Amino acid sequence: MNCYDAIMVTRPPKPSLRCRPVKLIGCAVAILFGTPFCCLADRFQLKDGRELTGKVVHSDTQKQGDREETRLAVEIEPGVLVRIYQSDLVRGGHQKSDSRQLEYEQRMVELEDTAQSHYQMAQWCSQQGLNDLAKAHYLRTIDLQPDHKEARAAVKHTRSESSGRWIKRDDQMVERGKVFHQGKWKFPEYIPMDDDQQLLVKEKAELQKVINRWHNAAVKGDVQALTSLSQLDNPLVIDYLSQLLLDKQKAGQPAATVAVKQAYIAVLAKLNDASAYVALAHACMNDSEQSVRNAALDALSANGRQWAIPVMVGYLKHANNLLVNRAGYALGQLQAESAILPMIDALITRHQFEGSGADTYSPSAGGLSLGGNKKQVRDLQNEEVRSGLSQITGQGALGFDKSRWKAWYASVYAPAADDLRRDP
Repeated sequence: MNCYDAIMVTRPPKPSLRCRPVKLIGCAVAILFGTPFCCLADRFQLKDGRELTGKVVHSDTQKQGDREETRLAVEIEPGVLVRIYQSDLVRGGHQKSDSRQLEYEQRMVELEDTAQSHYQMAQWCSQQGLNDLAKAHYLRTIDLQPDHKEARAAVKHTRSESSGRWIKRDDQMVERGKVFHQGKWKFPEYIPMDDDQQLLVKEKAELQKVINRWHNAAVKGDVQALTSLSQLDNPLVIDYLSQLLLDKQKAGQPAATVAVKQAYIAVLAKLNDASAYVALAHACMNDSEQSVRNAALDALSANGRQWAIPVMVGYLKHANNLLVNRAGYALGQLQAESAILPMIDALITRHQFEGSGADTYSPSAGGLSLGGNKKQVRDLQNEEVRSGLSQITGQGALGFDKSRWKAWYASVYAPAADDLRRDP
């Protein structure tokens, strides 16, 4: 006679109030009251939603039609066996007992039925990843000491703001007038705005798909695609066009050509938005093509000075001397009177170079001339900054003398003496 002759049930019974298997949390509660059988058991998650816990006492294979199937004899209670076929289980539905459960059983033997003991056991269970058991011990802690704040917090209980009683966090959210919407608790009045925001996100994603298609075609010379890009007029495209203009395209996406970048500049300029003007300012500073930089500067000269000037002033302190001079030139073209003092400070700037030769900026050459391999720190006169200052102020004769420039600035922009007097 083999073990299957003693099996009482050949297939797991249908769920009912009388025979539904006890779930793990139920086992944990049972353990707390002295029934330790389930803690050493394997767990079996059935396709019909039920969960069994027990010990595998025998396993073999049985031919089912044209295939073989594993079947298990599982002791779910002392002397009570059920037969489980592998096909009855969900994928990964057999979870074997492990050393954590064994150690848990050993700890349970000496556990005192006090709030502090159960709280410490709950913390240990949490550290071991035995979350269901941890919750059972937290709840037992609360049974023994209802005002145990740490245990209450662990099971997401909080004080009611109206009654002062302990309630679940979800009930507190309802008490505050919030509703659970798309995975978060929100005030009802904010839900339409959140929904609108999600619609905008979806619309942006759809626009990006269209732009990507046109962008990829336009960089290959497709005139119609370039025309379509030029006709974009939705403010939702600003962020994405800015990325493409500034060569921040996604990996594997072709970089924009000069013609495509000029189309992006035209679109960003007509959308009349602060973030668009900031993107144009960065393009004016960083693009490797002078025609692109000039197009961005022309667009900013027509509109957007107030957002572009602070960006360019930041480049006056850049470690790259080329960018310092580009900023000086652009600020002069924009007649940036508010940038006079930072430009005075940037007439001569200190930079570190590789090489022992003369390191100079040449506007006609479009960049720096660097020497050999030895690192050098040099103070450089920035001709484009001086020229920009002269263009704004008409004081080109002051040259690179910062002291004379600041004296002139004080004489022109300092408040009159009468303005400094206080009323008696």
